[in-house]
This record gives sequence, C-alpha cells and structure tokens, in this order.
Amino acid sequence: MAAKQPATTAITWEARDVYMRFSGVLSCAEYAGAQEAILADPGVDTIRYIINDFLAVDGYKVSREQV
Repeated sequence: MAAKQPATTAITWEARDVYMRFSGVLSCAEYAGAQEAILADPGVDTIRYIINDFLAVDGYKVSREQV
C-alpha cells in the first residue's frame, strides 16, 4: 500500500470566483485555514461562488469533536 500524501491546497482566483483544489490527506485545520485565507482576502466581497474540489483527497484527519 502506498503512503498517503500530505495535504496540499491550490487556490485560484478568477475575476469573481474562487477554485480551491485539495489533495492528499486533509485535516480539519488545513481545510479551515484555506477557508480563512479566502475570507481574509480584500476581494472576498466580490466573490460570487467558491468551488471546493476534493477529487484528489486521499483521506481525512478529523476527530469526533471536530465533526
């Protein structure tokens, strides 16, 4: 069995849209950090929608308390 890859997040800003691609083993903290990065950006008020792409995620690290 191949080792699972650490999580990576790629954020692509378009004119009024955001595309976030997650891969590897994603933790709750990593996902929350990506969301916080978007919300902290000065252009957040112009966003029409955000696409969260989880197709390349190998697994999740989430505790029962985080659910």
